[in-house]
Amino acid sequence: MSNNVENEKPMGEGVEIPAPEKKKKKKKYKGFTLKQRLAPTILLSLVAPLTVLVFGPLEVYYNNVAEFSFALSDFISWNVLFCVVSAAVICGILLPLRRRVFDIVYAVVAWLSVMLFVQGNYLNFGLNSLEGDGLGSAPTPVWVKLLNVLIWLAVGAALILAVVLVKRKHREILRLGFCILMITVIGMQALTCGVVLLTADTEDAPVGIGDVPDKEYILTYENMDRVGDTHNVIYFVIDRFDWEYYEAAREHCPEIFYHVDDGGFTYFNDATSLYPRTFPSIPYMFSGVETDFSMSRTDYFAKAYTESPFLKEMKNAGYSINFYSDNYYGYDNAYFLKDTVSNSSGNEGYSIDSRLGLSADMMRLSLYRYLPTVAKGAVGNISTPSFEKHVIYNATGEKYTTDMRDLYNYLGENPLRISGDGEKTFSFIHLSGTHVPLPYDQNFNPIGEGHPERNDKMSAMKQSFKIINRYLDMMKELGIYDDATVIITGDHASIGSDDKEPLMWAYVTPLFVKPAGTAEGALTVSSAPVYHGDLFATIVKSEGIDTDVDFGRSVFEFSEGEDRVRPFYFQRYDKVDGKVNYEQFVYEIRGAASVYENWVRTERYYLGKNIYD
Repeated sequence: MSNNVENEKPMGEGVEIPAPEKKKKKKKYKGFTLKQRLAPTILLSLVAPLTVLVFGPLEVYYNNVAEFSFALSDFISWNVLFCVVSAAVICGILLPLRRRVFDIVYAVVAWLSVMLFVQGNYLNFGLNSLEGDGLGSAPTPVWVKLLNVLIWLAVGAALILAVVLVKRKHREILRLGFCILMITVIGMQALTCGVVLLTADTEDAPVGIGDVPDKEYILTYENMDRVGDTHNVIYFVIDRFDWEYYEAAREHCPEIFYHVDDGGFTYFNDATSLYPRTFPSIPYMFSGVETDFSMSRTDYFAKAYTESPFLKEMKNAGYSINFYSDNYYGYDNAYFLKDTVSNSSGNEGYSIDSRLGLSADMMRLSLYRYLPTVAKGAVGNISTPSFEKHVIYNATGEKYTTDMRDLYNYLGENPLRISGDGEKTFSFIHLSGTHVPLPYDQNFNPIGEGHPERNDKMSAMKQSFKIINRYLDMMKELGIYDDATVIITGDHASIGSDDKEPLMWAYVTPLFVKPAGTAEGALTVSSAPVYHGDLFATIVKSEGIDTDVDFGRSVFEFSEGEDRVRPFYFQRYDKVDGKVNYEQFVYEIRGAASVYENWVRTERYYLGKNIYD
């Protein structure tokens, strides 16, 4: 074996040894530059303020413009100012943030902004445009609140995880996606507001009946404390007074009916209204003039109040007529009532006690719409009367509203007094009644969301009858109760739905009548088939008024079990291509109204236009 070392090559000679690879330094994530962050941050900063402070109040205002007595200019400038300031604050908080902190905070703000929009437009099941009925007639079920919270949390988790887990190379796409989402939310709301603004009925003048002068008339509390010395007709209307509410109150709080029980009343337990809603029930019950909704609201008001045979006969008989009802439901402009009722007052305009306060209430109502269900209670009580209290009319007398605490206090501070010898009075008094949620408890103390009496119809019944009992107590003290005609009823029963097939149950409205000349006596119950259309004859016959018009039969002239067909007019609405359309349903009540099967639909026709124009 050879051991020749000369033939061996030194180690490494002739062999190329690769140089060791240099480790690439992992680029540290520094986040988006200021330039990259600017546009997405400005967009995001605008979404929530525009939603809650501008778009929301605009939609609320124009969707309910007929119910408000003030102009958009009375509050919108404050809303825009708060929107700009809020957007600047959000932008000022986000822009200095860097890296992951910016991404996560951005995702959280985006989550809240998007969900405010989603909640307000898609998750408020049963919420009306105004809080007059809140989220329904009963407290929101726990499972609904839980589902609402889960949706919020799921969307928040998805957005936050998106910015945490997405790879760096996809961050540009993610940033673009957020920008598109923000633009979409703003654009959808701007488009909706534009449609609402273009389709809103903002006309003040009626069409076809005659022009209303610039001077607007309102109904006031004037003469609420005045009664006649011999002849008085007192007509109480409890809004949404359903027979089941009355029967429940009989069990729960029978003491509130002490006047009804021993004051010479007859309870008609099978009475019905002609219409299912406050409008047009109120103008019909006061005037006796019907509408088939082929005319506009204003034309109907003009026709009812200027052509009513009943009102003309009462005026010719020497009665001072008082009509205490709220605008929108009872009138748009009380100009048509100025020659008929004594409590109308012309005004030369109005002022706002606090534009900032009005703006704050509009923002609160908007916030109520956009907050998750479990958080809505934080807004507190806000409803139509909350806005009306900001309006100060340049008129003689305080504007009447159906706010029951105001009326209760007014009667406490202004006891009834007899106006003079030979005076006759007809007073129609409309109360807000059993609409829930309630702004007050049974003792008229303000309450908010979560209060046990908030949705308690029995508390509402107690409020209504505290007012009625206070009024009747004073009539007895003055010695004018015996000769008075007193009516207590509702404008309609509890309605099921506006946009589904009607007649979900029998719509029976309690009716109590005490004719003139009855001083006392136990409550009599009658199942005679009567309805609101019979009350005009009841009044004139009870008061002994000779009329040129035959108003038919008094409720006391119908017998139980009598074969009589009563009418009932129902309207439902739907939306076709963004336009609200209405159908009219004509029912005949053939037999006892409390029997659901006796309500027979005889006619259904399509109106094809917005009947509330």
